[in-house]
Amino acid sequence: MKKLSLTIFFCLLLLFSFVSSAQAVNLKPLVTYSPVSLIGFIIQIMLGIMGAVALVMFVYGGFMMMSSAGNASKVAKGKEILIWAVIGMAFIIGSFMILSQLVFPVLLTPSG
Repeated sequence: MKKLSLTIFFCLLLLFSFVSSAQAVNLKPLVTYSPVSLIGFIIQIMLGIMGAVALVMFVYGGFMMMSSAGNASKVAKGKEILIWAVIGMAFIIGSFMILSQLVFPVLLTPSG
């Protein structure tokens, strides 16, 4: 029962993050996008989803540590989850920086 309620909680948390991110995006009809801007839009959505997953992992790792009740193996597992969530966030931020500084300016320069 406890696992089911945790699963429902995390699914609702993920669903609400999608709803809030969908409200913040200015959606235009698909026909007005150029291929480069469509790829950029898809990459932006994927980075947002990965950020939401990292947030869920932070919450789950913190919950594991707080609910360990002194059990050393649960504390270690929670700490490991938090460490990997930090590493994942570093990769997400790094990929965003690389894409925004190196890839998109090259794709958006006019050729000719």
